[in-house]
Amino acid sequence: MGILSQATRGDLGRSARFVKVLAPHGYAEGDELRAVFLDGESVWGCVALHRRRGRFQDHEANLVADVGGYIGQGIRRAILATALAAAGSWWHNCSSSTTHRDSRPAPMSARTAGSRTVSSTDGAVGSFVRVSGWSL
Repeated sequence: MGILSQATRGDLGRSARFVKVLAPHGYAEGDELRAVFLDGESVWGCVALHRRRGRFQDHEANLVADVGGYIGQGIRRAILATALAAAGSWWHNCSSSTTHRDSRPAPMSARTAGSRTVSSTDGAVGSFVRVSGWSL
């Protein structure tokens, strides 16, 4: 979590991003707040909020920090749900074809989401799901 005006001690000109990107695009009187969305120790998303005028305050950064874990968890669960839906479609196509179902690799989205979920320490999503010889 960071507020650009605090990181530069009020001298936004010390930031190359501010000088080259933000100020020329209408944010010369504004500020930036950046945050990452974690679930456990894994980053699942990030945000850069920009204000055209005025500075971000600590209470605003605290609000983003307070909801950040919920957003990270939501992103992780949405990715997993999408991957499992893709895996289900893949499984259906494999089982209805004449090709041996274990001869085709699992979709990359399913493998990636599955490995990220299994490595999560909180266990909120669940355990292994076995589909066509591979486990999520």
